[in-house]
Amino acid sequence: LIRRFAPASRKPEQLAILGSLEKFIEDKEKLHSLLPSILQNLYDEDCVEEDAMIEWHQKVKNAKVKTAAEPFISWLEEADEEDSEDGDSDDGDE
Repeated sequence: LIRRFAPASRKPEQLAILGSLEKFIEDKEKLHSLLPSILQNLYDEDCVEEDAMIEWHQKVKNAKVKTAAEPFISWLEEADEEDSEDGDSDDGDE
C-alpha cells in the first residue's frame, strides 16, 4: 500500500511518509524503540530510498525521534561508505 504513495522515483512523497511517521510517533515514546525496525522495513520493501531517509533525518525536529532513528541512519551511512570503498577497490582489479 505504501509503495503506491511513494514510488521509488518520487522523493517528495517518500519524505511525506517519513514526516507523517515522525508526527505519529513523536508523542508516543513507547514506539520510539520500534522506529529503527520501521525504517528498516520501509527501506527493505523499497518504499523509501536511502537518500530520502538521510534527508528526512537531517530535518527531524523532535530530538527524541531523531535519536531513536539514529541506529538505522548510521547503519545506512556506514553501508554507503563501505559500498563506496568497495567500488574504489574494484577499479584496481581490472
